[in-house]
Amino acid sequence: MHARVAAAALLVLLLSGCSADGKGAEGVKTAPSPNSSQSPASLKLDLKLPEKAEYLVPVTSGMKDAKLKTFTPTGDFYIVHMKCTGDGSALIEYVGNSNQTKVTCNDPVAIGRVYADPETQHISIHVDGSNIRWSIAILAA
Repeated sequence: MHARVAAAALLVLLLSGCSADGKGAEGVKTAPSPNSSQSPASLKLDLKLPEKAEYLVPVTSGMKDAKLKTFTPTGDFYIVHMKCTGDGSALIEYVGNSNQTKVTCNDPVAIGRVYADPETQHISIHVDGSNIRWSIAILAA
C-alpha cells in the first residue's frame, strides 16, 4: 500500500511540473484578465498536461461556479489538474462527501492531486474572488 502511495506522489510531481524543491516551473506567464467577449477556448489555462493521457474529464474552463462532467475512475487512482488566475481562489468540491481542495489563484504551475476513490465522482468548482479564470482536467492514473 505504501508503495502505491509513494508511486502516486511521484506521478503527481512529474505530471504537475514541480521540481524536487517544490518551487515548480519558472517563467509561466499569467494571461490577462478575461472579459465577456472571449470565447470558451480562450479561457483555457496551461495545465502542463502530459502529451498522452486518458482523460476522465477533458480540459474544462470557466469564470464562475460550475459542475463538471460526472466520471468513474478507470483504475485505482485519478489525478486532478487545476489552475486559476485572478484575485482569489477556486474550491474543488467532491459532491456527496466532505472532501474539498482550495486552489489559490496565480500559483506558478498547475496543481496535480491524486485521489484513490473508485466510486462515480460528482465534482463542482466554486470561485471566490474577482476576475477568476480557471481550467481543470481529470486524468486516469
